[in-house]
Amino acid sequence: MTKRLLAATTAAAAASLVACVQQDASPKDIDRALPTSSQVAIHLPDATTRSIESRSATAADPNVIGQLATWYVATRDVTRTFNGGSAWVLTLIHTIVQFPVTTTHGDTLTWGPWSNALDPAEYKLDVRVVGDGTYEYKLSGRSKLQAGAQFEVVISGTVDPRPC
Repeated sequence: MTKRLLAATTAAAAASLVACVQQDASPKDIDRALPTSSQVAIHLPDATTRSIESRSATAADPNVIGQLATWYVATRDVTRTFNGGSAWVLTLIHTIVQFPVTTTHGDTLTWGPWSNALDPAEYKLDVRVVGDGTYEYKLSGRSKLQAGAQFEVVISGTVDPRPC
């Protein structure tokens, strides 16, 4: 009889610990409310879209393309770096919101904080539902190496998913 009582008590304690971690369903279509990488990408013409006016024509061969301007190449490289980085962060945010919300405080939904055991930092995503149909979001991180470290915003933004 005492083994059954112990098993029942252990099961009840385990169930109460699981119940303490709130797992809310994500709001409907919240992943559609966050921006996509194509919405924040910088679009530059590349070498294949250069027009005939930008070609350096010579009398011998009017189809010869001249050299690319140094600053165009620098701008293109910076643009590719920005687009790649923003796509990575937005893919991360879209992945996070596919999971259940960890906590809800009023109009703010929080995923996390979370980290791997050996990571030096932990992260969380806060999304605030604004009354006008827009969303504000903040991806934050804090050091696990410093006692009492505060979360610092890594990326933030406001999204209006309503049709234009």
